[in-house]
Amino acid sequence: GGGGGGGVLARRREGDASAAVPRSESAFASAVYEALLAIALCHNVSPVESVGGGQAASLESCFQGASPDELSLVVFAARCGLVLHERTPTRIVVHEPSGRLRGFELLGEMPFSSELKRMGVLLRDESTGAIQFLAKGAESVMAERVASSDWMEEEVGNLAREGLRTLVVAARDLSEPQLDAFSRAYGAAQLARAGRAEATRAAWEMLQEDMRLLCVTAVEDRLQANVRATLETLRDANVRTWMLTGDKLETAWVIAQNASLVTRRQRMYQVAVRSSGDEKERRREARQALQGYPQGKFNAPCLVLDGAALSLCVSHHQQLFMEVACAAPAVICCRCTPTQKAEIVQLIRMTQPKACTAAIGDGGNDVGMIQAAHVGIGIQGREGRQAALAADFSLQQFSHLGRLVLWHGRNCYMRSATLSQFVIHRGLIISVIQAVFSSLFYFAPVALYNGVLVAGYATIFTYGPLFSLVLDEDVSEPNALKFPELYRELQKRRYLSVKTFLVWTWKAVYQGCVIMLGGIVLFEQRFVHVVGITFTALILTELLMVAVEVKRWHPLMLLAQLLTLLVYLACIVALSSPDFAGGTMAIFDLRFMLSVPFAFRVTILTAASTLPIWCGKACSHYCSPRVVSKLS
Repeated sequence: GGGGGGGVLARRREGDASAAVPRSESAFASAVYEALLAIALCHNVSPVESVGGGQAASLESCFQGASPDELSLVVFAARCGLVLHERTPTRIVVHEPSGRLRGFELLGEMPFSSELKRMGVLLRDESTGAIQFLAKGAESVMAERVASSDWMEEEVGNLAREGLRTLVVAARDLSEPQLDAFSRAYGAAQLARAGRAEATRAAWEMLQEDMRLLCVTAVEDRLQANVRATLETLRDANVRTWMLTGDKLETAWVIAQNASLVTRRQRMYQVAVRSSGDEKERRREARQALQGYPQGKFNAPCLVLDGAALSLCVSHHQQLFMEVACAAPAVICCRCTPTQKAEIVQLIRMTQPKACTAAIGDGGNDVGMIQAAHVGIGIQGREGRQAALAADFSLQQFSHLGRLVLWHGRNCYMRSATLSQFVIHRGLIISVIQAVFSSLFYFAPVALYNGVLVAGYATIFTYGPLFSLVLDEDVSEPNALKFPELYRELQKRRYLSVKTFLVWTWKAVYQGCVIMLGGIVLFEQRFVHVVGITFTALILTELLMVAVEVKRWHPLMLLAQLLTLLVYLACIVALSSPDFAGGTMAIFDLRFMLSVPFAFRVTILTAASTLPIWCGKACSHYCSPRVVSKLS
């Protein structure tokens, strides 16, 4: 298709890459060939096996590289006839359409970095001896290094508005004296003890002056399946989503629309500042742009910032920026460096202490952001596994995020809240019983329960039923995914708070007092009877409390309850003998514990400690039912 401003767009709709080359009727073929040759040479891709020039059916499997964008461009060049045949640390060989192998000596390589936003190779043609420096990078940095062009900016904008990731490819022909000057500067930089990185960067800058623009490449960053549905589901769950990307503003906006991060009719509010000029004036522009955001409106626009504006906002207007960003329905930060991504996550954690941040990425540029968030989630995509290895959770597809948050996240929070408070209750109730017993006997340092009973209470008598709560579910998985609004209830943090801690503390104090005081009143004459009555009531109370808190019974929960009762009955028989009790007298009186008075007293104590709490819980559910109860 034809592009405006004197450009021609050669595009592969069925593939991953496209290229725009300058129009020149007399030298069109040579310009296209030179652009494709630069694409086939300027990269970090290596061939896995030798391939023929015309056999491009399975070219994707014949190359390997860290960047999927570079792989797409190399495959595109191969399908056009220029196939990468060999690459070593000192030599690159391409297979031309004519069948001839053309070799280039690799004199040097400028590696890509997030700060430079470009990479380059220094080559010598083995057949002609010509020396050439090839570079490709983002339009924002390459525009300063190439000669003026009347079509580059327009073509880059057109491609970006279609959601394509663009790169500008340029070249510079060098003479032998220029190469010698670079070699001396580069060698001195490598030997420098201080400022080596800056000296090396300055040496490469010598080759990046008045470069010839060869072409503009564009790669489609395809979304995985069900990304749109996943983001819509998370939005219904009141999960705020920010998009941090290194792409151009136009590309980021199209991707955000395709991913349903913003709606098609939603407006954009851009915070933009000049890339150069007086620092105070640029700060004032950023502040005025943030203050002009229409907060509180029904259809508020999406907040969009570029790299320069984002840097000023994060450095000088943190409070105002977070106030505006939190009021916006969506935030898009484009042209972000990996450092800026991590800084944004850290800023959110610092200014919003009640918020829980989750950083999701699929490439090495996202590692810093993933490690800075509360929860890091890595996607195993074509960008490699750096993000997945650095993350707390690794996913194959972005669509799995909905199940991770709405189902597994829900269960993790609910189960952790219940289990942690039950553990506190279990330890506090036996402590209250001991405290009441000691206070009744003038705080005498006498233990109510034998060490065997205390150890058994903390392990075999309560461990199974207590930790079977990790199998509890308050809602089924289909309903949790079908109704993401249920997740909003958890964001209020009502199930693990100071209030719930005080409630569980009151339960433990009340039940401990009832069991101990009731045991003192109801026991007959022997101390061993009060031990048997109160300890049995304590075990039954814990089992019943677990039953009260269970929302959906699992077979293993019932099994844990039954096994615990059987184990306790066996221990009653065993500890009724002094030989098993490890002392001169038995811990339990078996004849008394098999009598009707014992069963009556234990029943009274257990009912008195459990029924009021059970009735209060039932009234609470009746007067203020939970949202999930409406699904029953």
